[in-house]
Amino acid sequence: MPRIALLGDFSETVVAHRAIPLALQRAAEELQSNVAGEWVHTSEVTNAERDLADFDALWIVPASPYQNMVGVLDAIRWGAGDSPANLRYLWRFSAHAH
Repeated sequence: MPRIALLGDFSETVVAHRAIPLALQRAAEELQSNVAGEWVHTSEVTNAERDLADFDALWIVPASPYQNMVGVLDAIRWGAGDSPANLRYLWRFSAHAH
Protein backbone atom coordinates (compact mmCIF):
# COMPACT_ATOMS: atom_id res chain seq x y z
CA MET A 1 0.00 0.00 0.00
CA PRO A 2 1.45 3.42 -0.92
CA ARG A 3 2.24 5.56 2.11
CA ILE A 4 2.12 9.35 2.02
CA ALA A 5 3.93 11.33 4.69
CA LEU A 6 1.68 14.20 5.77
CA LEU A 7 4.38 16.49 7.10
CA GLY A 8 3.14 19.20 9.42
CA ASP A 9 2.10 20.04 12.95
CA PHE A 10 -1.36 18.52 13.20
CA SER A 11 -4.06 20.63 14.74
CA GLU A 12 -7.73 19.71 14.93
CA THR A 13 -8.55 23.42 14.48
CA VAL A 14 -7.02 23.54 10.97
CA VAL A 15 -9.68 22.57 8.43
CA ALA A 16 -7.12 21.22 5.94
CA HIS A 17 -5.67 18.93 8.60
CA ARG A 18 -9.06 17.32 9.09
CA ALA A 19 -9.88 17.28 5.37
CA ILE A 20 -6.70 15.80 3.90
CA PRO A 21 -7.12 12.27 5.35
CA LEU A 22 -10.77 12.26 4.23
CA ALA A 23 -9.76 13.38 0.74
CA LEU A 24 -7.18 10.61 0.52
CA GLN A 25 -9.73 8.06 1.69
CA ARG A 26 -12.33 9.22 -0.85
CA ALA A 27 -9.79 9.26 -3.67
CA ALA A 28 -8.68 5.74 -2.78
CA GLU A 29 -12.27 4.54 -2.75
CA GLU A 30 -13.03 6.22 -6.08
CA LEU A 31 -9.93 4.69 -7.67
CA GLN A 32 -10.49 1.37 -5.93
CA SER A 33 -7.00 1.61 -4.56
CA ASN A 34 -5.30 1.68 -1.20
CA VAL A 35 -3.31 4.60 0.10
CA ALA A 36 -2.33 5.57 3.61
CA GLY A 37 -1.70 9.11 4.73
CA GLU A 38 0.38 9.17 7.90
CA TRP A 39 1.01 12.29 9.93
CA VAL A 40 4.65 13.09 10.60
CA HIS A 41 5.18 15.92 13.06
CA THR A 42 7.85 18.35 11.91
CA SER A 43 9.81 17.72 15.12
CA GLU A 44 10.31 14.12 13.96
CA VAL A 45 12.35 15.18 10.93
CA THR A 46 16.00 15.70 11.74
CA ASN A 47 17.28 14.02 8.57
CA ALA A 48 14.64 13.84 5.84
CA GLU A 49 16.40 11.21 3.76
CA ARG A 50 16.48 8.87 6.74
CA ASP A 51 13.27 9.90 8.52
CA LEU A 52 11.02 9.83 5.42
CA ALA A 53 12.65 6.98 3.50
CA ASP A 54 9.82 4.52 4.17
CA PHE A 55 7.23 6.76 2.49
CA ASP A 56 6.24 6.70 -1.17
CA ALA A 57 5.19 10.35 -1.32
CA LEU A 58 5.49 13.56 0.63
CA TRP A 59 2.74 16.09 1.30
CA ILE A 60 3.78 19.30 3.04
CA VAL A 61 0.52 20.24 4.72
CA PRO A 62 -0.52 23.87 5.23
CA ALA A 63 -0.56 25.84 8.49
CA SER A 64 2.77 27.40 9.21
CA PRO A 65 4.85 28.50 10.96
CA TYR A 66 6.04 24.97 11.51
CA GLN A 67 7.62 23.97 14.82
CA ASN A 68 10.62 22.67 12.88
CA MET A 69 11.00 24.76 9.72
CA VAL A 70 14.52 23.37 9.21
CA GLY A 71 13.07 19.84 9.05
CA VAL A 72 10.36 20.94 6.60
CA LEU A 73 12.91 22.62 4.33
CA ASP A 74 15.13 19.53 4.50
CA ALA A 75 12.13 17.40 3.52
CA ILE A 76 11.34 19.67 0.58
CA ARG A 77 14.95 19.53 -0.63
CA TRP A 78 14.99 15.76 -0.23
CA GLY A 79 11.60 15.37 -1.92
CA ALA A 80 12.64 17.53 -4.85
CA GLY A 81 15.75 15.46 -5.44
CA ASP A 82 17.67 16.50 -8.53
CA SER A 83 14.68 17.81 -10.44
CA PRO A 84 13.12 21.28 -10.07
CA ALA A 85 9.95 19.75 -11.52
CA ASN A 86 9.63 17.61 -8.39
CA LEU A 87 9.82 20.73 -6.23
CA ARG A 88 7.08 22.43 -8.26
CA TYR A 89 4.94 19.33 -7.82
CA LEU A 90 5.44 19.35 -4.05
CA TRP A 91 4.39 23.00 -3.78
CA ARG A 92 1.43 22.60 -6.13
CA PHE A 93 0.26 19.50 -4.25
CA SER A 94 0.53 21.32 -0.92
CA ALA A 95 -1.01 24.56 -2.15
CA HIS A 96 -4.18 22.84 -3.32
CA ALA A 97 -4.62 20.90 -0.10
CA HIS A 98 -6.49 23.66 1.66
